[in-house]
Amino acid sequence: MTMESDPRWSPEVRADIKMAMNSVIREAADIVQRRSHAGQWLPPGETDELGTNSALCTAARIWVLDKLEAQIQEARRVLDRVEAECREQTGVTSRPRQDSD
Repeated sequence: MTMESDPRWSPEVRADIKMAMNSVIREAADIVQRRSHAGQWLPPGETDELGTNSALCTAARIWVLDKLEAQIQEARRVLDRVEAECREQTGVTSRPRQDSD
C-alpha cells in the first residue's frame, strides 16, 4: 500500500480535512464581518432596537448559530470518516474514548 492510498498519510485525505476546517473558518469570518462590530454581535437593527427578546433569540440562531453549527457538523462528519478509515487501516475497531475536561 502506498502513502497515497493509506488514509493516515494520503494527501487527498489531508486536503479533505483542510477543506472542511477552512469552511468552518470562512463561515466564522463571514459572520464576524457581516454580523459584528468592534468584537460585539450586531443583530439586525429592527430586531435589536424594537424586537422582542424572542425575536432577538431567533435572529441569533438564524444569523450566527445555525450557520456555524452546519459547518461544524460537516467538518465533524469529515473528521469522523477520516478517523474511521485510519482505525480500519490499523485494525483498531473502536474509537478511543475521550475524557471531557
